[in-house]
Amino acid sequence: MKVYLVTESHCAMVGNEALKIMKVPPELEAAFQEEYVGRIIAAGSSIQEVITKFSLHVNDQGQ
Repeated sequence: MKVYLVTESHCAMVGNEALKIMKVPPELEAAFQEEYVGRIIAAGSSIQEVITKFSLHVNDQGQ
């Protein structure tokens, strides 16, 4: 199972995005990626990994 951090809407304003974490089973992964194209912020094998990737991305943007 893969974990994704995604934005809730297609037209989110930068810094005001509503985010959600979703667990996706392997058999639904291709359809999920197609549906959420452009809205996937981070992906990983655990919630901890996804949050860590997001945190590193946010910190990089702030520098």
